[in-house]
Amino acid sequence: MAYNYPAEKISVYLSDDGGSVLTFYALWEASLFAKHWIPFCKRYNIEPRSPAAYFSESDGHQDLCSPKEWSLIRVSRFSKHLF
Repeated sequence: MAYNYPAEKISVYLSDDGGSVLTFYALWEASLFAKHWIPFCKRYNIEPRSPAAYFSESDGHQDLCSPKEWSLIRVSRFSKHLF
């Protein structure tokens, strides 16, 4: 999604994992982020368009989110959508 490719030609392949809720949630979150990220990149000519590269430190070797932080984000956001 980060390249100048016509949106109507993009397709997504999901592995057959039995309809995992986590897979659905990850795809849903990615689509919400992309709705804002791609127009932002186009407006301000951001290159490279990789969010990891844009938000990382200059060395590029730092973890962007620790497993504990990811777990807290995932649990809090996912539980909001269930209730």
